[in-house]
Amino acid sequence: MSSSTNVIESDPSLLYSYKTYKGNRPVVLELWGFKERISRGVVKDATGKQISEIPPTRILIGKSEAVTGQALLAYLKTSNLSAVLDIQGREEVARLVPIVGGDHNSSCVEDERDSVQGSVVDLNGDQTVSQPPLDSDFLEDIKRNYRTKKDLSEFAATLFSNGSRSFKNSHYQDAIAWFNKALFVQILLEDKWNVGVCYGNLGNAYQSIGEHYKAIEYHERRKEIAREVEDRAGEGSAYSNLGIAFYSLGIYRKSIQHIEKSLEIAKESKDRAGEGTAYCNLGSAYCSLGDYRSAVDNHERHLQIGIELKSRSSEGRAYGNLGNVYFCLGDYQKALRYYGLRLEIAKELKDRGAMGVAYGNLGTVHRALEDYQKAIEHHEKHQEIAKEIGNRMGEAAAYGSLGVVYQKLGEYRKAIEYHEKRLMISVAMGDRAGEGNACGNLGNAYSSLEEYQNAVKYYERGLQIAKGIGDQVTEAKANYNLGLSFYQQKEYSKSEEAFVQSISIFSGIEEGLGREDWKISIFEEQANAYLGLQHCYITGNKVERALEICEKGQARSLFDLYCTRLGLSKEACRKRENVTFDQIQKIAGREKTSFVYFSNPSGNDLHVWVVKSDGVYSEKSELPEDFRAEALSLFKEDSCRRSLIASYLPVRVDFSKLEHDFEQRYDKKKPDPNVRLLEGLEKCYQALITPILKWLDGKQLTIITDAAMQDIPFAALFKNGSEGKEYLTDKYTISMAPSFRIFDLLHELKPKKDGSALIISDPAINEMRLEGAKNEGEALSKKIPNLKLLCEGSATISAVKESASDFSILHFACHGSPDERINKDSVFEGALCLTDGNGGKEMLYADEIQKLNLKADLVFLSACQTGKGALRREGVIGLSRAFLSAGVPSVIATHWSISDHVTQEIVSDFYTNFLDKKMTKAEALRKAILVQRKAHPDNPYLWGAFFLVGK
Repeated sequence: MSSSTNVIESDPSLLYSYKTYKGNRPVVLELWGFKERISRGVVKDATGKQISEIPPTRILIGKSEAVTGQALLAYLKTSNLSAVLDIQGREEVARLVPIVGGDHNSSCVEDERDSVQGSVVDLNGDQTVSQPPLDSDFLEDIKRNYRTKKDLSEFAATLFSNGSRSFKNSHYQDAIAWFNKALFVQILLEDKWNVGVCYGNLGNAYQSIGEHYKAIEYHERRKEIAREVEDRAGEGSAYSNLGIAFYSLGIYRKSIQHIEKSLEIAKESKDRAGEGTAYCNLGSAYCSLGDYRSAVDNHERHLQIGIELKSRSSEGRAYGNLGNVYFCLGDYQKALRYYGLRLEIAKELKDRGAMGVAYGNLGTVHRALEDYQKAIEHHEKHQEIAKEIGNRMGEAAAYGSLGVVYQKLGEYRKAIEYHEKRLMISVAMGDRAGEGNACGNLGNAYSSLEEYQNAVKYYERGLQIAKGIGDQVTEAKANYNLGLSFYQQKEYSKSEEAFVQSISIFSGIEEGLGREDWKISIFEEQANAYLGLQHCYITGNKVERALEICEKGQARSLFDLYCTRLGLSKEACRKRENVTFDQIQKIAGREKTSFVYFSNPSGNDLHVWVVKSDGVYSEKSELPEDFRAEALSLFKEDSCRRSLIASYLPVRVDFSKLEHDFEQRYDKKKPDPNVRLLEGLEKCYQALITPILKWLDGKQLTIITDAAMQDIPFAALFKNGSEGKEYLTDKYTISMAPSFRIFDLLHELKPKKDGSALIISDPAINEMRLEGAKNEGEALSKKIPNLKLLCEGSATISAVKESASDFSILHFACHGSPDERINKDSVFEGALCLTDGNGGKEMLYADEIQKLNLKADLVFLSACQTGKGALRREGVIGLSRAFLSAGVPSVIATHWSISDHVTQEIVSDFYTNFLDKKMTKAEALRKAILVQRKAHPDNPYLWGAFFLVGK
């Protein structure tokens, strides 16, 4: 080995252990507070006694993982010690551990191994890895019964076979005993090839019981021997298993380096199974680093190879690892499906270790879905299996998972007991990632008990571990948790700093994702840091900065998409992303609109900003206690919306009880929807509009809201005045915008504006004909000169996709289906019902629409509930969002089901106003709605569903 000087300084108060070997016997030196106890190249122990028993060999200081102080480094360099220095990175202990030995088998990071690869050959005599003492009866047996080389070789094969069987049955301690005996016999035979195989399998066994540093010793030795005997396959195996061991220790970059070498050798040898293993392990390492795009790519390659080779075990691992990635992305349904497939295959193969991992992962998803009883059942199964097979790491993970569930149930002391058990095992096993996880969860439990100083202690410990191992996601979450704890202790500057750091790390991860649906999913985690920072700024009366951070957190994936569509450089995107208070004000002046920005970050807090060309006005108020639970639930009736609304509430809400109470109030089982709507509209006006009326002037309002408020039909909000109901639309032209930045970017799109229109009306679906939609299409064909009509049998998906890019206006008069998804894994929700041309139904899904490249200036969705969709922190991810994603600057959609007759009137008047009278789209829609509002002043259900989003 050669010497290097890339060293990371560490806290001198920590305990360091240095292990080396004197002959075959280890010498362990513990150096406490080494900066105080080391001087002039002399090493002293904790009592001050000089240490001089270190043999004069060589030293390799690792690169990013090395840790020591300058004085110790100087001494070690002059002493020329033989070792590799690696961070273990605990708060109390950091070990400097030698790497001396090593092998690999075709297994993956996600699961325990289910087989030992390789067959018995020989050993080599130069043993540098310390072995446990062998039983004297065993030695006597060899002397008495195995006198020839052939006898010894056959005996070694039997020993190795016993070890392999024990390993396959997850009896790892027995396997170690058998492999050690095989190793001893192979040493006597003096065959280097076989000794390498034994070292490798001992490494696998130690890895399986969580002794990662010992595993590294054996795998390094395996690698050295493989090189000596020119065994490229063995060398590749050693690199792969070293990658697994470093991964287990949380040293992900070093893990990737070793796995990439194993991949190179597998490709060179045309070893498809080894290639698949490398992709598997690379995917897991990238997932831990937060590089989800690379993770999915590698795991899908592994899955393809597993299917190609008809390897059910490889296929199962790939499913498990894909589940891990999608769980990290917040796509729990997809994770649940992949974990279910993992468990199914593990049961088929009777692989107890893999079954335990699968149960644990399923428990974690059920916890995220708030099915806590099922989560506990799965985690207890994981714990039971882990203890049965002697898997301490798995046992620790199960304790930690149970702790999280009990914490969710409010049993904080019980949660702490479980987290402390996990911490103890993780520290003992050298599991840095597990230790960091335990620290984070202990911080959460103490925070729930309002013991914030204890919480901060554990959060900071977990943060340092996350930094050390390169786990960006955990680092971002630790910063967020620290921010919350500092906020609770009124240390606002520290809180701001932690939230800003969390946002910065998450933004870096998000930038590398590429796909919009992944960005939407991962923002579920990121959003909390934005909300926390907003709280800090509001508390500190930094009103302008609070508005800026709210804006930065709005519709982030859509902003990235528009930057790409407009061909902006990364530098230009970053500049446009960080929109300032002054820039927002200039946008308002340019567009001659007043922006109204509503934010309801938690509980019943309401923050509102009114941005006009002459200034920005802000209001902080408390919503009525029942506002979210009752008023908003009138507009949001599906479980997805209720879940998100509930996440903002200070207490858990029983929505079914609210529904029952509302029905009882009107003495009807199913009250008139307009009666329900009127109550909600008036409550929303009082809570949202009344406090800011003093700042609303002019005629144009552009409203931006956070996710949970995007279903509110602002134009139909009203107050009771002296002359009856006074609706907001009576006085203002209202449109919705995803964010200031996107509203600004829409200004730069260059859509077609020639007035040409593609009308899709009454698709010929046998059981779903729409006479009103047919009449609507025919009426428009007479009103718009440059028009193509796809009606009845011609209204197919292929016809729409073929023509959509050629027109300025796309008008859909058909059925809308707000809950449909192209598949259950899609984050986009919603579809338009078209025809297959033969009376059957074809669905044009939002997921398909968002991938189109459209040139239209306007899309009018004259169908029921087209403004609905999956409610995410990003916003409503449905049909209207899909058309915005496809490049359309303006979309007219509906909040609820619409009336045929009134809709035909609104549509006809809108196009007259827009095309003939040259009104803006927002004003044309308002004027059309006002005609119906005057005809039906007490029934906004008939006309209040329509709204414009965009420009």
